[in-house]
Amino acid sequence: MQVKPFSSSSVQPGGTASYAIWVWSTGAESAGATVTVSVGSATNVEAPKFSVCPEHDGDVCTVGDLPTNQAEELVAGVRVRDAASAGEQITLTATAKAGKSTSFHADATIDVVAASSTSPPPAPIVPSDTLPGTSLPPLPSGAFTTPTDPSGLFPTVSPSTNSSAPAGRAPKDPRHPDATTASATLPLNSRLIGGQLAGLVVLASAIAIAIARLSLRTPKSHDGGGTST
Repeated sequence: MQVKPFSSSSVQPGGTASYAIWVWSTGAESAGATVTVSVGSATNVEAPKFSVCPEHDGDVCTVGDLPTNQAEELVAGVRVRDAASAGEQITLTATAKAGKSTSFHADATIDVVAASSTSPPPAPIVPSDTLPGTSLPPLPSGAFTTPTDPSGLFPTVSPSTNSSAPAGRAPKDPRHPDATTASATLPLNSRLIGGQLAGLVVLASAIAIAIARLSLRTPKSHDGGGTST
């Protein structure tokens, strides 16, 4: 059997001291092996308990049959109270028993160390004169003064009641609106007009040539089919 600290050889108040336990049988197979853990005269600690075990009940672990030279690993822990002081030692003793085998025990010790104190980082120092002082130009007098009569700020617009037409111009008849020619609204494009005229000339020439060919064609003679007497 062998017992050693499982994760660390020291523990702080409020933590748990963990121990690894190896148990095996030599010479012959052990039947119905059990392992019991205990803490000596250490103060400010709770009773040890198994955390890794095939079947455990508090401080007793039932391992069962152990073949020859085959080790079984167990883990037990001891809770350390907050009142524990630095320098205390926690010694865990494991005792193995099995049928047709000799009882055997082993132990290991873990030291209690003071809790590490971490102080908060100092607050940054902000200088009082970080931003330079600035002065604003004085505002003109009356900048935020509300005028007593805002109607004088805008001209008065009123509809005219005189429906007569201006002198020298006859009134328009609403039944005959002003007509606007297409040439006055749409500008003429000389390039388009030239193309249209050229097309008309080509068309007229083709018609003239066709008429001349028809007029110059000689009629075919018709031979009589009968015999003279």
